[in-house]
Amino acid sequence: MLRKQKLSLLCGTLASIILATNLSAGIITQSGDGFTIPDYNFSGISSDITISQNETITSLEVTLRGFAHGFAGDIHAEISNGSIRTFLVGRVGRPDKFSDGDDSAYNGDYTFSDDGGDLWAAASSAAFGVDIAAGDYKATGNFNSPVSLADAFAGQSSAATWTLRMTDSGDANEGLITGWEIKLLTTDGSSNTVPEPTSMTVFAIGVVCFLNRSRRKRRQVDRILE
Repeated sequence: MLRKQKLSLLCGTLASIILATNLSAGIITQSGDGFTIPDYNFSGISSDITISQNETITSLEVTLRGFAHGFAGDIHAEISNGSIRTFLVGRVGRPDKFSDGDDSAYNGDYTFSDDGGDLWAAASSAAFGVDIAAGDYKATGNFNSPVSLADAFAGQSSAATWTLRMTDSGDANEGLITGWEIKLLTTDGSSNTVPEPTSMTVFAIGVVCFLNRSRRKRRQVDRILE
């Protein structure tokens, strides 16, 4: 009887263990100050976030809060940790150096991550001066070159001064952000409260639970037939 109770408890908690697997990854989130993006200024403007936790990065995302600009094709944004620098967006809608870029607008919160959508397609579908839908987009470089934030920063330490830099390469439109946020997913964060079970362990427990449930159903059927 005691053995059955232990097995039932194990099966009953299996789902909870699997759902808690993601807790084996730490998440570091910090916010930075907003600023006005100087119009037609190739020096641009930057904001820093200093993170002291020393953990190993697996992926990250960057969110621009309250990002507003009337001509999306003017804007260039990049993220750096002091040693590695990569694009968030490189003048969307500008396929070559002879083009002006997309004439739609930014207005809202825009997140750049490897799981995001196609920013260029979203900009292309918006008419002149119409806002690109706020949301989650993949980072892109100049001339729509693909960018993976995970590939750029995976294996790096989270402990760094993270710098967001933005420039406006066209005239007649001034932009701003009200703030920005960086979220780092790490492998050894302090939030690691539940050890991740191996796939074989989960499979083995699942088989045991399935067989135990099947036996119980057979016994119930046998009782009915009797």
